[in-house]
Amino acid sequence: MVLKLTVDGAALDREPSEVRLPCASEAEFFALTEGIEGRVCELADGEALIMSPVKRRHDAVTGLLCTLLRLFVERRALGRVHGQPYSMRLAEGLIREPDAFFVTADRARLLGDLYLDGPADLVIEVVSDTRAGRHRDLVEKRDDYELHGVREYWAVDPGRGALRAHVLGDDGRYALVEHRDGRVESAACAGFFVECAWVLEEDTADAWACLAALLGPDLGGAGR
Repeated sequence: MVLKLTVDGAALDREPSEVRLPCASEAEFFALTEGIEGRVCELADGEALIMSPVKRRHDAVTGLLCTLLRLFVERRALGRVHGQPYSMRLAEGLIREPDAFFVTADRARLLGDLYLDGPADLVIEVVSDTRAGRHRDLVEKRDDYELHGVREYWAVDPGRGALRAHVLGDDGRYALVEHRDGRVESAACAGFFVECAWVLEEDTADAWACLAALLGPDLGGAGR
């Protein structure tokens, strides 16, 4: 699918960071976004959101986090890990496409062909460097994840040198701890952690070195 963007009938010289199109239903959303590759596509507030491709640093951080989380969870048999372009359906008409998310083994039955039908246990988003994207990641998605029961939400913000960890309390509200250095340990994925230096410095860390720190002797034959 090719998106032809116009304003007052004239083609835009520069594509915006996101496109919002009216979308009346989930069926319309999936029909509209079918065949779109390399872009995050989400449904919220009656609109389909189609984001521009990510930049190199965003891709590098996302790739490292997905690799570490997936291999850690698989080695410990804790559940399942997915990420974009696989989606998470939080409610009727609300579909998000996180960079990475973890679902415990006892909730893996909620994983369908098109999306996870319900909240993940841990969601990780790498924060966009655009104004609209930052608001989406730090406000809109945070509110959606809190309201619909995502147990833990990490907003990894390399541009501002921060990892914001939100953990859902018994009152249904997020408690926020902002990290700029040191280790961030997950409350929802037992034993998983990230050192801020791995993802917040200009060059992301070596994945094998990170896995060795995470798994220790359990890394076994998975190394080089």
